[in-house]
Amino acid sequence: MTVLFFKVEDVLNFPETDARAPSGRLGVVDRLVKDLRQKLSEEPVGTQLVLYGEWADDWDFNEEKCTQDGKYLIKKLDRKGLHIIDKATGDNPILDYIERKHVDHHTVLA
Repeated sequence: MTVLFFKVEDVLNFPETDARAPSGRLGVVDRLVKDLRQKLSEEPVGTQLVLYGEWADDWDFNEEKCTQDGKYLIKKLDRKGLHIIDKATGDNPILDYIERKHVDHHTVLA
């Protein structure tokens, strides 16, 4: 499996943005979603998006279990044809995920 790990903080937003999520925290900047799509297109065919970071707790496989911010993220990504397949959580989320899911190749956007 090939994975592109990404987080919303500093990858899909930045402190000076006016974009806001439903909770009021920094939201997702559309231009940066486009940049994420471009980066994904540069990865090997079949590379999957895995979310880590603060927003990982807001997202779930079952959209009904997502927070309002998680649903907002899904909609923002969906508009650009992007879909999260999983999330990485824990003390060492990326390393734990790589070991647990037998990831062959990965890229981390931080």
